[in-house]
Amino acid sequence: MLSIRSLFLLVLLPATVFGAVGDVEKDISDIEAFVTALGDSLAKFDGHSASGLAQALAIHNDTLNLDIAIQKATNDTKAAPGPVGIDEAQAILAKFKEFQPTIIAALDSVVAKKSDFKAVPIFGVPTIVKTDLTSLNASTKAFEGALIAKTPAQLVPGAQQLVVPVDDAFGRAVSAYKEF
Repeated sequence: MLSIRSLFLLVLLPATVFGAVGDVEKDISDIEAFVTALGDSLAKFDGHSASGLAQALAIHNDTLNLDIAIQKATNDTKAAPGPVGIDEAQAILAKFKEFQPTIIAALDSVVAKKSDFKAVPIFGVPTIVKTDLTSLNASTKAFEGALIAKTPAQLVPGAQQLVVPVDDAFGRAVSAYKEF
């Protein structure tokens, strides 16, 4: 016979699981918004212009906000009971895949804008970019690891393949700034 306590826990479990999955999905939406903002800032950035320093600072702030959002998503993912169900995992992975091109484009833009960052009339801007990239890369890898850890076993190979293009883009970006 089920005790009241056991029954209460059974009633709360679906709310906890779906609430946690909802938190992760919201976190991914937040990350997407920050990646989009970063991409927009990078598109406008011209280190050779009079506003180059202000634009570089805006990019740095966008990067910090993105990093904080990724760290929150990692913590929320780790806190979620898991592995999650197949449908929930597929929804989360689809959301990640949806904005993957935006992430890759932003990282490729950082590489393409290297000469602009070097042109900013203050010493050390490329070093800040390198530090930001290193931090974002570490946070992203932690988030990817947390997502994969909560993914049902039959979806893990696909999840592992999903992160490869992002990891490759980070590799290119970090490598481009290794001299600083």
